[in-house]
Amino acid sequence: MKTFQKIIAPLFLLIELCLYIIILFFSDLIPKPDYIGIALAYFFAACFIKPKLPNILLQIGLLATLCADTFLVLLTPLNYTKQTLGVAFFSVTQLCYFAYIF
Repeated sequence: MKTFQKIIAPLFLLIELCLYIIILFFSDLIPKPDYIGIALAYFFAACFIKPKLPNILLQIGLLATLCADTFLVLLTPLNYTKQTLGVAFFSVTQLCYFAYIF
């Protein structure tokens, strides 16, 4: 746990902070940096969070968020079918987060 607290978590936060700065000031130079941040959050949770039941709900929620944003952000946003799939995955996301909180 010490390695996680001292190295991995601060490194994750630093990378997310860099992505936030890129989104604010350089988003026209780098395509979809916000999606990279969501993908990074999912992979961080999948690799470093212990697989207990509440954490698994969080990981499923992050995976559904990643899938929803794949359809809503990366793929053609004007395609109705892809938007519908994105919203369906977003609904799964909300259900997982609701179950995680309660």
